[in-house]
Amino acid sequence: GTVIVTLPQAIIEAESMRERLGDRPGAAEAVVKFLSDKFKTLGPDPRLTRALVTARLKLDQREQSLADVRTAIKANPEDRELKQMEILLTITDELEQKLAMLEFQRGTVPDGEIELAKYLAYREHGKTAEADAAFAKADALLPDDGRILEIKFVKAIEDRDIPGASKLVDQAKDANADNVDGVTFRARLLASENRLPEALVAMKEVVDRAAVQPEHWRLYGRLLNGAGRPGDAEAAFREALKLRPTDIAAINELVGTLGTMGRREEALAAARQAVRYAEGDPTFLNMWLALEGELGDRRMVAERRSRARAANPRDRANLMALAQAHIDLGEKEKAREVIDAAGELGKGLDWIALDAGYRWTSNDQLGAIKSFEDYIAGLPKPEVGPYLTFAQFLLDRADEAGAIERLQKARAYQDPKVMEVDRLLSDLLFRTGRYADTAAILEGMLAAGVDDDAQNFRKRLAEVQDM
Repeated sequence: GTVIVTLPQAIIEAESMRERLGDRPGAAEAVVKFLSDKFKTLGPDPRLTRALVTARLKLDQREQSLADVRTAIKANPEDRELKQMEILLTITDELEQKLAMLEFQRGTVPDGEIELAKYLAYREHGKTAEADAAFAKADALLPDDGRILEIKFVKAIEDRDIPGASKLVDQAKDANADNVDGVTFRARLLASENRLPEALVAMKEVVDRAAVQPEHWRLYGRLLNGAGRPGDAEAAFREALKLRPTDIAAINELVGTLGTMGRREEALAAARQAVRYAEGDPTFLNMWLALEGELGDRRMVAERRSRARAANPRDRANLMALAQAHIDLGEKEKAREVIDAAGELGKGLDWIALDAGYRWTSNDQLGAIKSFEDYIAGLPKPEVGPYLTFAQFLLDRADEAGAIERLQKARAYQDPKVMEVDRLLSDLLFRTGRYADTAAILEGMLAAGVDDDAQNFRKRLAEVQDM
């Protein structure tokens, strides 16, 4: 064969090996051995280091990857990408990774941009106090930035500070912060006040303009979804993508809207079409892999989730999804190991449902039921949520009698003004032909003044009384 004597030859040959060997047993190990040998003979060049670390991480060789990177840093002390790789390999917590990477950029990126990015990172991870502190710094450093105005406006809406939000609408109009005289701010304020028809009229005028932007179509689509018009929302998101096919937010909205309409095959097709643009976005990645796991390439899902685990072993959400992928593939031993790893990071209700699902598919139905019952028994005080999740779990597995039993127990803990359990229970009792029990539940709801705008529960009661 050809003697590999130069760095470019080594990298080309490694890529060729990956293509030739594919997924054969030992293929990944062979690529790592080849690159490791060249790392020793040709030296720790940054390009060769990147290729070697990428190959090692597929085998979960994190410690050796870190050692290789540090060796390369000694030989290339000014290489910033190597130092970034060291950060990512040293720190496993996702938030701490982001913060460290931002601090690494200080001096090359304006401080205001770093503080704004820190605010977004803290907020994404629920660190409210830290987010507020970072935003205060960003606000001082970027006082006239439209992004700051946007964040203040969204926060005012979330806090139900309508007077404050109204002032920000005026500021947005004066500054033309959205390039349409603040209309997008006004429309969102109207929507927050339950004035959706007015919000839709305002945004329809915007999207009818010649200079409409993808952001305007996106907001219009979201408002249409809020008004219960998902078909029109879909059309709006597609208009946004005509203007900017790489608009990740519009891609996510389109895929999500198709999914909520039950058109999941179309949602998967749309996601697959957008992978090359959006797979770096966590929201898109999770939606796409969830759809693939349900309808498409489950093996690919498990492989992608496994690689993500190697890069960040403490990403609980990814572990939960990886475990489900192994369950779907019938890989019970792998599933059990990953479920336990996720449980070490928190055994919330979502973990209980996952564990119960594993047990059910392993023909341990009693163990699955016990997982839920033990969780509910261990709560400081009874809550309606776990009972509803338990009932839905049983319904998904065609155990209607078990679901009814759990809903009956949950009735004592429901909100008497909403009666969310009785709403579900009356429907389930009706579907199973228990009309007298259905009538009793509905009479109690109506006596408490609970019905929807179309009086569907009163109509259902009249229907069952005639049976």
